[in-house]
Parts: sequence; C-alpha cells; structure tokens
Amino acid sequence: MADKIAANGHIQVLTLYLDNQKFGVPILTIQDILQTHALTSVPLSEPYIEGVMNLRGRIVTAINLRKRIRNGQSATENQESMNIVIESDHELYSIMVDQVGEVVTLNTNKIEDPPLTLDASWRSVINGVYQEEKEIILMLDTDKIIHTDHV
Repeated sequence: MADKIAANGHIQVLTLYLDNQKFGVPILTIQDILQTHALTSVPLSEPYIEGVMNLRGRIVTAINLRKRIRNGQSATENQESMNIVIESDHELYSIMVDQVGEVVTLNTNKIEDPPLTLDASWRSVINGVYQEEKEIILMLDTDKIIHTDHV
C-alpha cells in the first residue's frame, strides 16, 4: 500500500460495504464506479468470477467479492450490486460489492496489520485495519483479490 500513500502521511480511500462490513480501497486505484451491469459468463472460470462486461470498448472481468472471500460460496445473494473498476497489469477488473460509501482521508500511521484472530478468508484480501470511533475499516488489497497467487 506504500505506493498509494500521500507524502503527508494520509491516504484517501473509498469506503465500500459487503454485508455489514466496511472496507476501504485507495481512490488512486479506482478507475470507475458502476451500478449493476450486464455480464457474459465465462465457462470454466473460478467460481468467484461472475463474468465479463464491455466498458467503453474494453473487457472488464467482474469479481464477486462475497464469493472471493468465501471461496466460491455465497450465503446471501444481493440482486443489486455496485462495481468498483480497477486496473491491474493493464487489465480492467470490477469488484462487485453491496454498496459504495464515501471518500474519507485516513492517517496512515493508524492503519494496523490485520489481527491474527481475523478469519483467514478475510485476511487473504486485506492488508490493514483502520479503527474508527465506532467501527473498523478493512483495507482491501486489490492485487490479492485479483491474483490469488498473492495470498
């Protein structure tokens, strides 16, 4: 996450929600935010790959974050989702979440390592935890979401 940190020790993140958990993604990694989009399925893909979409002439692979965290299983399906589009290795990916929150500025000195007691499936996609007054923000590592070999 060091490459996404501003020189003043602060980082701006977009907050996202999956179930009732709040996540954060550095805004510098986000290319676009979309509502539910028509997807074309991809045979023989990983269970968390929902499909692909065409976004202004570019192919975007849609990743269902709920299924990615739960290793392909989805206990609850939300018919409406938001898509956070990011770029990795010159490819576009959409991370499907329940809701998009707001942009907040966080002090990077207060971002802590994920606790060892956190479920391994959640730890596999985050790189830090930020404690707010009443809740925590799990800092998503988009590379870990996209490239499972980074886990």
